[in-house]
Amino acid sequence: MASLRVYICNDPQHDELVRMIRDIVSNVKGERPRVEVKRIKKLSSAEDFPYYVRQLEEYFGRIATAEFRKYGIESLPAVVFNDQLVLQGKVPTLEELEEALAYAGLRISRVRGRAQP
Repeated sequence: MASLRVYICNDPQHDELVRMIRDIVSNVKGERPRVEVKRIKKLSSAEDFPYYVRQLEEYFGRIATAEFRKYGIESLPAVVFNDQLVLQGKVPTLEELEEALAYAGLRISRVRGRAQP
């Protein structure tokens, strides 16, 4: 089964990203990927993510940040589809998000009345 992970912090724009992803996934052709939202509750700003990662490594070692390093996540928000980093560092437009996920292999129908591929 395909998986789609979204790494976010407590930023309202990141919640909008999650909403857009859920809309896109609801229009997937065939089997829909499992969406997993990984919210870093201790962060209210994506700008604090590098400091957060350094603190985790200092207190708990690199094992605490292994998941971020596995996917190459250096900034939030980040979107990972089937273990491939698709986007990071900004909240994309719906069109940018659809294009990036389609390029990564997600078979989607266009959202909000746009033509289907």
